[in-house]
Amino acid sequence: MNLSRLRKAMEESGLDAVIAASPENLNYAAGACEFLVRLQLIRERLAMAIFDKASAPTLLVVNSALPKYKRESWIQDVRAYAIDKSPIPSLVEVLGQKGLLDARVGIELNYLPVSYFQELTSLMPKATFVDSSKLWGCLRMVAEEKEIEILRYAATATRHAIEATFHLIRPGDTEKHLSDMIAHHMLIRGCDKFLWGHIGSGPDFVLQGWPRVEKRLTEGEIVHVDCGGEFQGYHSDTARMAVVGKPSDRQRQVYAAVVRAEREVIEMIRAGVKASALFHKGKAVFEEAGIPHWLYFIGHGIGTELHAPPILSADNESTLQEGTVVAIETVCTYPGEGIFHVEDAVLTTPSGPDILTGELPREELFVIE
Repeated sequence: MNLSRLRKAMEESGLDAVIAASPENLNYAAGACEFLVRLQLIRERLAMAIFDKASAPTLLVVNSALPKYKRESWIQDVRAYAIDKSPIPSLVEVLGQKGLLDARVGIELNYLPVSYFQELTSLMPKATFVDSSKLWGCLRMVAEEKEIEILRYAATATRHAIEATFHLIRPGDTEKHLSDMIAHHMLIRGCDKFLWGHIGSGPDFVLQGWPRVEKRLTEGEIVHVDCGGEFQGYHSDTARMAVVGKPSDRQRQVYAAVVRAEREVIEMIRAGVKASALFHKGKAVFEEAGIPHWLYFIGHGIGTELHAPPILSADNESTLQEGTVVAIETVCTYPGEGIFHVEDAVLTTPSGPDILTGELPREELFVIE
């Protein structure tokens, strides 16, 4: 994380201090996040990175996780609170030592439990607490080199996992078997956790549906794979398609339009382009092909959060910045066929797109036979 950028954002927001507590912001700000916090398995078990305008940052963690954070975080001042106690008194102690008991403090109101917020306000009655969720989102939109390296590996590994599975799967295999194989191939390529897979086949499979145990891959049906995992706290999100047996002319035509839309949107990506312009480009390609485009966006930011700013929607007039990583996805549900969908991670540069997935989808449907 770029500390000078954070402090500039604090100055612009009128904040004396800011605290990162959610898994996505903690991992971004501190460079470390234990798995119980990352997966939110124990909601009360907070780790918090505390930043002010002048002093060195402090990282406050549960005592059982102290060795991990001392080893992995770039923050030198790492302190612990007892595992059977609330972290809030320890947080107030840190803020008091920094002279911030009556300061304007940015916290994540969309993450901190209400009980902890009530405890915090009762112990710091003179302080003003401001939601800092958008501040962190804006900071994360510009990825650092290390983040780009992780996201590139995550995107490429996920694509390779899908491709490897397509070569091994056969007609008659179940959707659940297909999903399990993709998860296996992602894990052996360094994925820390296979998070989700919208994986299915045929005309009755719905967008964001789960693989069915009993549904078998049937001749003539398209196969939809949209999946992602976590790599060192960063997400992958990739979609690819195949067909069981020889594709029909309609399947070829719809798939070609979906791939063309993604390619033309990606070709536009560079620093300074408007999010809305990317959306309208993708929609125009769909309309030219006579295919309805009903999805309200054409892509989204991706990093420590799966759907991060910016959302590439029709009414988002913000511009992409150098270093912004977006997942471009073109998708439609075609009557009688099912879901057509491709998705790739792309880094924004001043001169154009850098495709982190490594390769865009092939122009011909992969045939499972």
